[in-house]
Amino acid sequence: MPILSRASITVQYSGARYRDGQVRQRAGLLGRVRIGPKTNMIATFTYQTLDRERFFEGFLLVNHFFANRTTGAVSYRQSGKEPVGGVQVQRPVALGQDYGYLVDLQAGAINRAFVQGEYQTQWGRYAVSYEHFEGKNEVVLNASGGFVVMGGSVLPTRAVSESYGLIQVPGVKGVRGYLNNWEVGKTNRKGNLLVPDLLQYYGNPLSINDKDVPMTYDLDKVQALVAAPFRGGAKARFEIVRVTLVTGKVVMESEGKELIPSFGEITVLAHGEELSSPLGRDGEFYFDKAPVAGRYPARIEHEDGSCKFELVFGPADEPDQEEVRMMNLGTVRCAIESVAEEAQP
Repeated sequence: MPILSRASITVQYSGARYRDGQVRQRAGLLGRVRIGPKTNMIATFTYQTLDRERFFEGFLLVNHFFANRTTGAVSYRQSGKEPVGGVQVQRPVALGQDYGYLVDLQAGAINRAFVQGEYQTQWGRYAVSYEHFEGKNEVVLNASGGFVVMGGSVLPTRAVSESYGLIQVPGVKGVRGYLNNWEVGKTNRKGNLLVPDLLQYYGNPLSINDKDVPMTYDLDKVQALVAAPFRGGAKARFEIVRVTLVTGKVVMESEGKELIPSFGEITVLAHGEELSSPLGRDGEFYFDKAPVAGRYPARIEHEDGSCKFELVFGPADEPDQEEVRMMNLGTVRCAIESVAEEAQP
């Protein structure tokens, strides 16, 4: 039953008669209160009978959500004449490189202290814990990791519990990868990033941050959906194409005379795709990407006529990854095949 907008009460009752003749009855009251946007309180009161025996138990819990996925809780439990109080603070480890901790303290009928710290990288998970219980102290150190052979490489990774995926951005280092929009690491110098936390047999969305890819490359996509078998892997390959800026000039020829096709247009057909560029005053053209080296049919349209020819793309220079790759085709010529008719009065 809701109470206003911040609280609710639940009433429970159960009874049972066992074959040996025992009768058990249990009545309970559960209350939930939202104290603030990040603070909640839960209180339970239980009264139980088993034949002639009577039991009473009360429990109170107040939890608060801090920043950076950190939660804190204070609890008190009274079971018969045995009170137990507790304090707990924890920060769980996220999917990628992250740290976490847990502090769990109890005092009363049972005295216990447990403290644990964890650190996770792309290649392993490391933890140290300390526990004090019944006068005994224990310290535990833990480290885990593994290797996966995939994509022609041996990749260090965290321990694989279910399935794994390989993000590939060929040849591009430092690209952030994501699983379910949560950052899990960066690609290595070969452009590979292993993700060891995939759910088996389910579609897992893997994506990359295109801002980490140099502007000298074109991406075909930024997200892929992959599914992998138990203890198996799947690839999410993000193809990139090196951007090549192409410049040059064209001159049209007719009956031994040269004509500059100022402010016309040039179109090139390459692999089923049309690349076009307006022509400048001196016949300059500009393409923001180039096909692989080869000969491709081209056409020039101008108010004084049109012509067809083959435009030859050669290999471009290879500057650093962050620099623009350029190709200058120089001055190319074509013969006018048709002349625009003069307008009739």
